[in-house]
Amino acid sequence: MRNIVITNDDGIDSYGYRLLYDSLHSLGKIYLFAPESPKSATGLSITLHKPLRVNRKKFVRTYAYVVSGNPSDIVHLAMFKIVKKIDLLASGINLGDNTSIQVILSSGTIGAAIQAALFNIPAIAFSTAISDEIRLIKMKEYCRILKRYVRNITEWVIENGLPEKCDVLNVNFPDILRENTEIVFTKPAKLRFLEKIIERKDPRGKPYYWIYGEVLEETEKNTDVHVLWIEKNISITPLFIGFHVYFDDKYNESMKNFIKEKMNLI
Repeated sequence: MRNIVITNDDGIDSYGYRLLYDSLHSLGKIYLFAPESPKSATGLSITLHKPLRVNRKKFVRTYAYVVSGNPSDIVHLAMFKIVKKIDLLASGINLGDNTSIQVILSSGTIGAAIQAALFNIPAIAFSTAISDEIRLIKMKEYCRILKRYVRNITEWVIENGLPEKCDVLNVNFPDILRENTEIVFTKPAKLRFLEKIIERKDPRGKPYYWIYGEVLEETEKNTDVHVLWIEKNISITPLFIGFHVYFDDKYNESMKNFIKEKMNLI
């Protein structure tokens, strides 16, 4: 029987997490892990300067491991202490999309999947464009279709593996979903938000800063952002975590010679 780890970054009480469990619970031996509180935008961050606490909490007909740390911490605990042999990791279903390089690099949902991939574990990150949990709970037909897509995508990966030179599948569902919604394999857009910083004063008159983002109006075609938000299709982005290195011999030699000259070696 396959060992499947399910985790997220929205916390144990997220409705998206329940939807992911409902989608996959019959595909193998399920191990449930979740942070005890929301850990959005934690990326690959791991806890090094304080202890991790793990508690078990009843969840539907089973129980989940609730962890005091981040999604990447969870993968370490699952890999080295609790599950050990993991055949697949599924992360999500995140409330709010995870599209663009800008978001992918900070997402805790995708961070868990990438951490698993570093251990050679096939991983899928699922997100929905719907960020309002109350609205999602009320959308019964949407959730029914969503669970079918999640199960079918996961079952395909279990039976066929990931694409060549792919470590993680980043799957994003639009806010409108039908049985015949098209699946489009995409590249990530560079940016999703124009980030801004507001400066304010606290009650003692000292400044503090609040970072937020405004959605960019223009989107590049064939990217995850465009496919999800403009075309209203399902975006699947195959991610490769090995960084590509590009060499420019002329540039490299010029730099080396410049530094040698400055170091008085020429």
